[in-house]
Amino acid sequence: MKKESITIRVSEELNQDLEIYAMLHEKPKSEIIREGIENLLGTNVTQELKNDTIVKIENRPNLNLVQSLSFTELIFWIYRKREDPEINEGTEFYIQHIKLLRKMNNHPLFTPEILIEFNKVLAELETYVWGEEWYDSDFSFPKNNPGGFDYEKLAYFMHTIRYDEDNNRVVEID
Repeated sequence: MKKESITIRVSEELNQDLEIYAMLHEKPKSEIIREGIENLLGTNVTQELKNDTIVKIENRPNLNLVQSLSFTELIFWIYRKREDPEINEGTEFYIQHIKLLRKMNNHPLFTPEILIEFNKVLAELETYVWGEEWYDSDFSFPKNNPGGFDYEKLAYFMHTIRYDEDNNRVVEID
């Protein structure tokens, strides 16, 4: 297959992030960009070796978001709030989660069912951070509230992004 060359412009910050990522993964920037485009377009078919079984993953959605530190922090924070709602992380931490939750709404990996749950968190955070009335108390999720966060749906979602219906691992999250 003939290869075509394309030129793109990116911000200085994005270019620096790309250079760091390329160094860490010992790959040229062009290879990382090519892989990113293939993942974004969903045309890449990869093969991964797991327990001597090759699993083909077709049209794999981009996993960068769920592999990010921000996503990991969000998941841990949600579960930590369940156990200890009195923990106060500060407004900047909540704003970071708001930005991530908004990105998640446009990501193909997240099902409508899980987005409903994450949007409950988003609504609570936005009300707390930017609401008409500033809360006098620390932020906490409503506990045992019928409209509260469904932790079972989150656990199911976290399982289904890695395993198929037969419980075979289909996505390796590094």
